[in-house]
Amino acid sequence: MKIKEKHTAFEAKLSSDEELLQTLLTGLSSKGAKNQGGGYMGALADARARIAQGAAEEQQSKVKLGMSEKELAELEQRNRAFAKEAEASTKKIANIKAAVQAIQAKIVNCGWSQEKDQDLERQLREAREELKNLTEVCFYEVSLVFKFIYLVPQQRDRFKSRIGRLNFDYEDPTPNFDRRKVKGVAAQLISLPREHLNKATALEIAGGGKLFNVVVEDDQVGKNLIKNGRMKKRVTFIPLNRISSYTLSEQVGYF
Repeated sequence: MKIKEKHTAFEAKLSSDEELLQTLLTGLSSKGAKNQGGGYMGALADARARIAQGAAEEQQSKVKLGMSEKELAELEQRNRAFAKEAEASTKKIANIKAAVQAIQAKIVNCGWSQEKDQDLERQLREAREELKNLTEVCFYEVSLVFKFIYLVPQQRDRFKSRIGRLNFDYEDPTPNFDRRKVKGVAAQLISLPREHLNKATALEIAGGGKLFNVVVEDDQVGKNLIKNGRMKKRVTFIPLNRISSYTLSEQVGYF
């Protein structure tokens, strides 16, 4: 009985081994199983194909890795440069903040305020406007001198205050000094009829700076004023006793 059981077991083992061999060689089972894809040789070919594909993918991965490592190195270098620049910028910002704080402290100490700033701006605008007016007046001052008698009183006062050369201030050089001996600035002693005001520029060119000389009765009055007159500015005197007058002929007077 034992021998028969062993014989049956051996037959089953043989059948199983033959089935395995058939499957490995052909991929087909003698018991009608599904196609196993070429058997052992087919499986081996598939494995080799997968190995080749894996090797190719590995090579591609190595190339990508090399590119990534190169890019990483460049990024790290740029990051170090940015870090250095950021550090310098941080120091610069700190210095600027310190400077701003110092300026703010100075502003507080000097008593600055927005109201004062606006007031100073207003004063500056007024000064510029005044300068503009003075410049215009100084440019045309001689011509305007001859129009002085035709100005209304308010205009005369404003005009005289702006043109200092029309004013001649002094103190009496001697007791009981007769101020009538000081006639005044030459330009104010010239009368120009209204119909001849268009000739004011010609008189300006002809007279020049002498129009602002001071006319006195004689040279002794001029000497007394220079010595004891306490004049506020330096002037040139025209003593009448030194003037020789004559009249131009009509041929010379017109051209």
